[in-house]
Amino acid sequence: MSDYIGKRIVPKHCGEWDKDTAYEMLCIVLHTESGESYISRREVPAGVEITDGKYWAVCSRFSQQVKDMEIHLLETETRMAEDLHTTKETMSGELEQAKQAMSQELDETEQFLTGKVDAADEALREGRAELEETADSLTKRLDNLAGAATSDTELLDLRVDSEGETYESAGAAIRSITDGLVPKVLPSSVGVAIEADKGNTASISLDGRVVRGELSYSGSSYVGLFAGFFGEFADVRGKKYRIVVCCRDEIPEIEFLVTNAKQAWGSHDGTVGAEVIKTCRIAAGSIVSVDVDFSDPLWEEFTTKYPAKTELFFALRLQNRDVTIPSATVYFYAYELTEFCELHWKYVSGNDRITALEQEVRDGRNDGIEYASLGEVMKKHGEAARELETARTDSRGIAFESLADRLNNMDGLMCPRLTLARVVFPRDNTNGFLQSPDGFIGGENANNNAVFRFSYLDYLAYEQPAWSSLNFSLGIPNEVVRQLAHLDSLYLDLRLENAEDAALFSGTRIPITYYINGQDSWGTVINKMQTSIVTIGQRNLIHLEEDKVRNVLEAEKPLFIVFAGSFLNTDEIARMDRILITASVIDQSRPELLFYRAGAM
Repeated sequence: MSDYIGKRIVPKHCGEWDKDTAYEMLCIVLHTESGESYISRREVPAGVEITDGKYWAVCSRFSQQVKDMEIHLLETETRMAEDLHTTKETMSGELEQAKQAMSQELDETEQFLTGKVDAADEALREGRAELEETADSLTKRLDNLAGAATSDTELLDLRVDSEGETYESAGAAIRSITDGLVPKVLPSSVGVAIEADKGNTASISLDGRVVRGELSYSGSSYVGLFAGFFGEFADVRGKKYRIVVCCRDEIPEIEFLVTNAKQAWGSHDGTVGAEVIKTCRIAAGSIVSVDVDFSDPLWEEFTTKYPAKTELFFALRLQNRDVTIPSATVYFYAYELTEFCELHWKYVSGNDRITALEQEVRDGRNDGIEYASLGEVMKKHGEAARELETARTDSRGIAFESLADRLNNMDGLMCPRLTLARVVFPRDNTNGFLQSPDGFIGGENANNNAVFRFSYLDYLAYEQPAWSSLNFSLGIPNEVVRQLAHLDSLYLDLRLENAEDAALFSGTRIPITYYINGQDSWGTVINKMQTSIVTIGQRNLIHLEEDKVRNVLEAEKPLFIVFAGSFLNTDEIARMDRILITASVIDQSRPELLFYRAGAM
């Protein structure tokens, strides 16, 4: 019976009309053949025709709705064409202005950096000249000593150090040198990590306090050299170290790591990890150094993340590099930095210091292409960064998270999504529509995008999870699909991602199962179940085969995409737990019309 609310009576909606069903007064039914809705004037016995005016009256006509929809779609298409044309002109003007401003700014930057580099080069030349003068002076002193007639002269000379200070004895002078030296750290252990069956080799040994490593690399898998320079984090917290590496042979690219295992940088049980502190090329005969500051909060976070192993090690790693190294010899050592860290260079060959500085300049000019100056490198990188930054913002001033997001938005305008008439949220035959304590499980229709929210752990909390009947779906009216000029260009546009961290498992491929059906479940199916492979965290376009779509239309049913939710019962989804699935159906048959019309207006 109809509901009585206050001073009004609300008719009762009874779905599709059935001739064999008796109806009460004020019941609204849908006549599926004509698409029109009727309301009962009085109680209707079974067997009465819908056209019998004694019992039935028309309350909604389908033809007028279709006409209104056609007018609305035409107006919307015209507005979209105008918006796209205006957007194109505005973007062109903005990009040209940005290009001119960037060119001027980068020219000024290049001039500034070129001046800095020239000044640095001049300082290096002056330093080399000073070293050559010092070498000449020392050579003359040695020549004089060699010509001295007595050992007393030699002893007197030994009491004077390179800074000109005279000590009471030769022994005191020599001891002052060793007292001033920064001692190298004796590693607690050394080791290697290789995958020998890939053709890689490695060996390691100690030469005093210097680590010597021999390696060869086939171009696949990994090679690692390890040294225990640091010890327990509790003992080195707040300290600083410098690691110096010298290579006899060129290594095109190698990583410098700090890890918490003697011969590993990761583990299956999650107890071992590593931080990359530098990646660079080492030229044959060159020296490269890197500093590790354990006062950085990064290392507190690292040991908190991996509490089972807190002893820290240094490692050199080649992994998954597309290079072949027949053989290479590497020497490296470490010492603790003091507040007088430049003291290191007093006891290192001046030539080695200049070589290391020159190598740093060369490395800065090379990002895969050898540039003439650091200024040119900065200019090229600046051009690319600014162009990308400008391209992320549309003519309205709205900045997208990435250029890919903006292109996807424009693609959505060119390939409109079909109107959704129904979105059925996750449910199963045992528990009905699913719920979670915080209301996460569910969904919505967001501008003809069906958004489904599902929690793996909340579903397991049900007394009887029924994976085999878990389903969710989206539906498009039959008449919307029939109005399309082509049925061979319909695609299911789907994205599956973690609700809290879109990068989690991004790039992982998993299978999904679904039906192209005429109702919101698979109780009765028109087509067999489909399986497609999708990539987590990315947009997936899945072609809907024309013959299966036509099967639904011939049955005079709405077009439903019904997902068989059992595909969510996987290790990947279990570890992601809370997921979002965004799905829609798009028509890619004639996207060029939008460009044509935009250009003509």
